[in-house]
Amino acid sequence: MKVGLILKNTVIDLMSGIGGLSIAFRNVGAEIVFANVIDKKVFEIYKSNVPECQVDVEKIENLNGAFLPDADIIVGSIPFQGFSAIHSISRNANSVILFYEIRRIIREKKPKAFLFETDKSLEKYKKTDLFIELEKEGYYIKKAVMGAKEFGNSPYLKERLYIVGFSDEENFRKFVFPAKINLTKTFEDMIYVKEKQDEKYYKEQSVEKIKLRMGSELKQGMFYQYRYMKEGKFQIYELENCPSDFLYPFNITIIKDSYGVRMLTPREFLRLQGIKDDFYISENSGMKILYRYVSRSSLINVSERIAKNILCILSSEDIEIEETSQTEKVDQTENVDVENQIEECEEKYLDVKEKYKQIFLSYCQKDKDIADLIESELTPLIKNKAKISRDIRDVEYHGSFKNFMQSIEKHDFVIMLISDNYLKSRNCMFEVSEAVKDKDYARKIVYIILKDEDIKYYKDRSDSKIGANIYSVINQAVYNKYWQKQMQDLKAEIDTIQDLTYATNLINEQKMLRRISSDIPEFMEFLRDCKSLSLSEHIENKFSEMIKFMGIK
Repeated sequence: MKVGLILKNTVIDLMSGIGGLSIAFRNVGAEIVFANVIDKKVFEIYKSNVPECQVDVEKIENLNGAFLPDADIIVGSIPFQGFSAIHSISRNANSVILFYEIRRIIREKKPKAFLFETDKSLEKYKKTDLFIELEKEGYYIKKAVMGAKEFGNSPYLKERLYIVGFSDEENFRKFVFPAKINLTKTFEDMIYVKEKQDEKYYKEQSVEKIKLRMGSELKQGMFYQYRYMKEGKFQIYELENCPSDFLYPFNITIIKDSYGVRMLTPREFLRLQGIKDDFYISENSGMKILYRYVSRSSLINVSERIAKNILCILSSEDIEIEETSQTEKVDQTENVDVENQIEECEEKYLDVKEKYKQIFLSYCQKDKDIADLIESELTPLIKNKAKISRDIRDVEYHGSFKNFMQSIEKHDFVIMLISDNYLKSRNCMFEVSEAVKDKDYARKIVYIILKDEDIKYYKDRSDSKIGANIYSVINQAVYNKYWQKQMQDLKAEIDTIQDLTYATNLINEQKMLRRISSDIPEFMEFLRDCKSLSLSEHIENKFSEMIKFMGIK
């Protein structure tokens, strides 16, 4: 079988919780362009760990695919409480409603692939409406139940059903789930019984109840599950393995360490699921919320391996790997893991980069006609030597900026069409501020400063103000005043807002405008001093200077 190179793919994470799936995909090179959380208290945790991603505190029912950034992959966790063994689907259940909302987003965004995880019991229903509905959207589906112990090198007895879909049948055929791996880690590697934890974990009410009932019978190295029943009654179970069902304060896992009897901490739950200690968590969200999301996080050590295989399949160049059969069996031990092909993928990707120059065309939406002209004129001159890709600059910030920064990272050169509208676009100017952080930006960016006379190249442009007038102190001051006015207006808006979430978004916007206002004088000085040809000159000499600058022969 052939699989492709590891290239950067974009991901939308639905109902992301604390961000387990986001981190799994980011760890293997994907870019998370959008996520939604339903709890404001979880927003801080997710945003602190995936700061580059646009995060909405919004129910999935209220998301409109038309306003979400495009993405190659959609991922998410589907709650399972609405299903039963008697009735295959309870359509009124909240979990089923959420599934159909996920299906709606898939229909609206049409990703190349998706990965969803849910409770393993859903796998019992071989052809429930859930899988049929996904297939109706044009996707080919594979699924497997995988646990942390056999597939993630963690002793934790947590298993999840993973559902992978591809829009392309050939990609579907190539994909395989990761194979089982040896378990080398123990609970002692993840639960530190010789370290004193915060006192609150020892003083929890359920801990006191277990101590009163069992006393000296409690053993170090065992797990005790406290389960609240009703009317103040509870049960205690002694287990050799850590249970995966945890619902504070009714269903709690308790251990005995060198300092006493205590609850398993949120940090320990994260370690069991493959999440490293540098993952930020805030106890300001409250114990109930924190435990709810931490204990239900994705098994990163498993989902990261699946993510690797998906990204390899979606890449552009092919390498040979062993082909294996895929069946509907949950235990897919015959599957071949593509992890051994990752290094070969990356090596071949570097070889491809050497052969072709990657050029990104950055422009303001109002200057689309100029972008079309440059692409049509330049493409034949660099055929088989370089490739031009482009984006629309004046879409919503979270979509535009993420795509642009991804392009800056993986492209060899960027052509910037500098116009009056470009210098007044918050998206474009913030992107410029970020781009010039690159120490090599001077050799990567080609500027074309548009003039008013370039209106002749537009198909339909009524206003005559096109040129970026940056060649005098007075004209530069106009742009400085423009951005100062934007900051003042935004500050006035923030002062009137009472909703904390909305105000937080505006404050982030204020930081962005402050950056632009600070950087634009230096940027315009740089443009004024740089010796760039006009658009007409580039066209007249068939872009020879630009091609020479890029080293395209």
